[in-house]
Amino acid sequence: MNTLEIADYGLKKWRNQQRSEEKMEVLEVLPVRQMFAIFEKQMIVVAEWLIQQPDFRLLDATERWQFFKCVWNMWRRFERFEMSVKMFGMKTVNEKKFAISNEQVINVGFHIDFTEITDIPNEKVQQMFRDSMVKLFHEVAKPLFELRPSSVEMAYMLTQMSWQVAGKQMQGKVVEIGERVCDEMANNLHSYYLKEEMRSNYAGRLVRLMSVVNAVKKIHMERRKNNGVGENFRSF
Repeated sequence: MNTLEIADYGLKKWRNQQRSEEKMEVLEVLPVRQMFAIFEKQMIVVAEWLIQQPDFRLLDATERWQFFKCVWNMWRRFERFEMSVKMFGMKTVNEKKFAISNEQVINVGFHIDFTEITDIPNEKVQQMFRDSMVKLFHEVAKPLFELRPSSVEMAYMLTQMSWQVAGKQMQGKVVEIGERVCDEMANNLHSYYLKEEMRSNYAGRLVRLMSVVNAVKKIHMERRKNNGVGENFRSF
């Protein structure tokens, strides 16, 4: 398998565990520690997806850990938005219907209960993240609905995003490997479009796909910069 096929295989392995909508639990309130438990499972998914990739294994243990910390939260959030759009269509945008995990779904009116970890009122904490969530639904979920990326395209976007973000923060060796990975992935995607999609004129579509990736990165960085509430909230 080439680099893109390996990334796609790992993504499908995770997504094959996704429950159908009728088998998912609908959440109205989620205690924050239960949210952390969901995040922990998703962290394992991201770690397993990364370690399957030969270029990631070129990094030493410390570099792998730093790379993982750079990308896991952005990765899992992007993946969950695309899965939500795949499952619920425009309901993800209009009704804020979101597959928060493989087993659970949330809708308009849902809120997280932060009282276990802070004395800050719930409404104030939720307000800290409201603007970025609105942006994610409109700048990420909506174009994803319009583009309907294939599994291969999603694997491509996740890989490009991961190496770009980690490279920017870690520099050096990660930048060098990342540039090579991104070039190789571009060649793999070109072959995929020609052989599997029978699509030779894909430049415009690729620009739109990468615009979604850039929106995810921008919103994530703005969120980290602006929340100003300390380490307890870095995961949100």
